[in-house]
Amino acid sequence: MQTKIRLSGTERAFVSPRLMPWLTLVIGLLVTYGLQDVARQENRRNVQERFDFRADELVGNIEARLLSYEQVLNGAKGLFVSSRQVVRGEFRDYVAQLNLAQYYPGIQGVGFSLWIPHAELAAHTQSIRREGFPGYVVRPDGKRDAYTSITYLEPFDWRNQRAFGFDMYSEPVRRAAMQRARDENLTVTSGKVTLVQETEKNMQPGFLMYLPVYRAGLPHRTLPERRANLLGWVYAPFRMHDLMQGILGEHFGEIGDTIAFDIYDGDTPSPAGLMYDFNAQTGILAGKHTPVFSAVRHLDAGRHQWTVAVRSLPGFEERLDSANAKYIALVGVTISVLAAFIVWLLLTGRERAYARASEMTRELSASESHTRRLNRSLKLLSACNVALVRADDEHRLLAEVCQLITTRGGYLMAWVGYAEQDAAHTVRPVAEAGFEEGYLETVKISWADDERGHGPTGSAIRTGVTDVNQNYLGDPRMAPWREAALKRGYQSSIALPLRGSERVLGALCIYAAEPMAFTAEEVELLEELAGDLAYGIETLRTRTEHRLAEGQLAYMAYHDALTRLPNRLLLQERFGQVVLEARQKQAKVGMLYLGLDNFKQVNDALGHSVGDRLLVRVVDRLRDRLREADIISRHGGDQFVVLLTDVQQGVISATAQNIIDAFSEPIEVDGNIINTTFSIGISVFPNDGGEFDLLLKKADAAMFSAKDNGRNNYQFFTDKMNSDALEQMRLHG
Repeated sequence: MQTKIRLSGTERAFVSPRLMPWLTLVIGLLVTYGLQDVARQENRRNVQERFDFRADELVGNIEARLLSYEQVLNGAKGLFVSSRQVVRGEFRDYVAQLNLAQYYPGIQGVGFSLWIPHAELAAHTQSIRREGFPGYVVRPDGKRDAYTSITYLEPFDWRNQRAFGFDMYSEPVRRAAMQRARDENLTVTSGKVTLVQETEKNMQPGFLMYLPVYRAGLPHRTLPERRANLLGWVYAPFRMHDLMQGILGEHFGEIGDTIAFDIYDGDTPSPAGLMYDFNAQTGILAGKHTPVFSAVRHLDAGRHQWTVAVRSLPGFEERLDSANAKYIALVGVTISVLAAFIVWLLLTGRERAYARASEMTRELSASESHTRRLNRSLKLLSACNVALVRADDEHRLLAEVCQLITTRGGYLMAWVGYAEQDAAHTVRPVAEAGFEEGYLETVKISWADDERGHGPTGSAIRTGVTDVNQNYLGDPRMAPWREAALKRGYQSSIALPLRGSERVLGALCIYAAEPMAFTAEEVELLEELAGDLAYGIETLRTRTEHRLAEGQLAYMAYHDALTRLPNRLLLQERFGQVVLEARQKQAKVGMLYLGLDNFKQVNDALGHSVGDRLLVRVVDRLRDRLREADIISRHGGDQFVVLLTDVQQGVISATAQNIIDAFSEPIEVDGNIINTTFSIGISVFPNDGGEFDLLLKKADAAMFSAKDNGRNNYQFFTDKMNSDALEQMRLHG
């Protein structure tokens, strides 16, 4: 008996050989679409992270530059605090030493605005006119309870001269910032204004930065004290477009190709508060383009808030066009078609189909490997950018980047070499990580135009172009280093130039354990990493230069610029220390006030340059006659103050006579034989008092008594000198 089995039409269709290839193709295309979508979304997340990094980097650069401008104003304030009176020439020389154009691009100048009560306006106007400004007036005119006037503004060029005499306190926006700075004793930035320096041509939005200066020696801890003892403000004017050009510098074009940004005054973007219009300044027309990425950042601009609106440009959004997604689509479609074809072959020839399946598996594995490597490079770039943002030391930054390349990037070894400017054009390794095993000690690499300079490292430094060695065995240029490299397992390498603003700083070199390790996409990402690293190196060096400049400013606030001696401020500080020790030992402290006789005649006859060199020679001779523990300070143009520590009356007299004897011989300056002497006034702690200003006043009176007694002698202070001084005031008063 035969059993017959009958299949329904649906069952026959499901198992039909004709449908199996098509079913395989559909499943393959669906999987391809899913993988492509994952790659596209991953790429979009990476591009979004990069956009956020660029936006934060832009805001960080602006905030850092504004902080450096605050330091400039702090230095200018120090000049006023350390001097009894800052004259116009002294202020001009101080600002010239700052070299604003080189170290602080974007700032229009540094100035001082004087606080003028209504009762002092006429006297102030006459005082400035006597300085050589006959047409000087405080602008705008009109009767007010108090005035301010821009009396100093350097550089005093044609644009800044338009602001000379302007009363900034008369304008509400400026007045609000000036009042807040005065009351809080802080640097405060004004809102959006139009500077009086502006003309009808190239008019720009502007703002000002203020720092209050209080009268020397008067208290300013409380609000009433600050308002009562205000001297004025040191300030800096800024033209917004010039400021942004100075901050961004050579990176302006790079930013303009990828991201755009506008800056608004206040905490919300509004047309009235627009301070910087990117499209208007760069000439880039937005058209109908709608940015894919946008962000709003707020920054503290000297206790005043700005809003930065950042948006992406087509050049940046091109990164959304994922090469991985295209590659997956191409490979996926190909594999799906091939898989369908293989299914068909399986139905016709099992062995042939099996061979095809093996080949496709290898292709798919290669595709996945390529994708993994690209993802690895993207994560490496992100990690290195984080290190760049947090870096505060150049060598630690380089070491951390090399470590990330070998640990996160999976490369065998990485190192950074700097291009030396010596005759041999050597490349000096400064950081390395990974499996190095003495390689850098055994090979000699240079960037000269010779055999050892034609390898990847030397060529990258010399030409400024990335150089890739895909196979140590097949590249004839690698002959000088092949044996040492293969011994350590290096099969391929890449050298990426570290291009600085003026020259190539060196190269970032990476080694892989397999040949053909660097694809075009991977090279592009590594080049971006090298560019960011070079920018980070120069940024750290610039910060170091700024710290050194700030140290110099602090030194100049406490020392005389010509003789390098302590000034009055530092002398008073050391006086307190010396007196404290003298009280403990029950010893005396002598204060010698030295007035150089006939110094004005030297300046008038031989010139101020000879007079300056004479003062330096005088200081050298004074040091030879004083003890190491004694303190000498320059107190004015031709006056010095010496503190004799832990002494008795006889020692003070002997030291004063010793100084007079030291100048019995003339001094030669530039071939001129100059006879000079000192008139010396002496006050003694504790006999004549315990306060610095009191002892200084008495020593000054004694010095003038010495001059009245024929010069070239010394006089101890007596009470009669005070009464004589009062009598002189009465006769001339």
